[in-house]
Amino acid sequence: MTSPRPRLLLVDDNEDFLATTAEALERDFEVELARNAGEAFHRIEEAPPELILLDAVLGSDSGHRVCRELRESPATKNIPVIMISGDPSSRMEVDAFEAGASDFVEKPFTLPALRARILARWRAAQRGEAPVLRLGDLELDASSGIAKLNGRVVPLSPMEFQILLKLLESRDRPLSREEICDARGIRRRNVDAHMVKIRRKLKNSSLQIHSIYGKGYLLASGQ
Repeated sequence: MTSPRPRLLLVDDNEDFLATTAEALERDFEVELARNAGEAFHRIEEAPPELILLDAVLGSDSGHRVCRELRESPATKNIPVIMISGDPSSRMEVDAFEAGASDFVEKPFTLPALRARILARWRAAQRGEAPVLRLGDLELDASSGIAKLNGRVVPLSPMEFQILLKLLESRDRPLSREEICDARGIRRRNVDAHMVKIRRKLKNSSLQIHSIYGKGYLLASGQ
């Protein structure tokens, strides 16, 4: 007997996007559709889904408002919410995470890539919440992929988050490029470029990423 598919609520005001995305995901999920915030809350009240894919802009309404309300309700506060947006600004991504989103995906994207992202988030939720790691003023939530400095969200890409997480997990010793590349999808030749971006985003932190000659990178106090 096959296991029932998890319920996914897809919330978007674009009919074509709803149709094509639902078709791409229906093999893995029982997909419910909502075209606006009102429909979304109605679907959730009928039967809470196990995962939500939510557009940041819903006509005249806001996906951020929907996400905040979900996080304020005991019945829905733990449902993973993946927010999507065609706005490439880092502010949109930060707003999504501050509203309580579990993940953020920028349009345009391919449907296979979106499907893989959703399945990865679903598997992570099934494994249970990963620990929140802290060092100085930096906090990394390994479950949601969210980084914070002094309580404020830092807009890291998934790759940047994985690198920073590995540095934090091995805080007592430098990490070589090869060890950093053990993180999924990280290529050795791209490590230095990722480090430049991460350092820029941590410029207001008490921590720094130090380059240790012949050994690699170390996350430690800037003092």
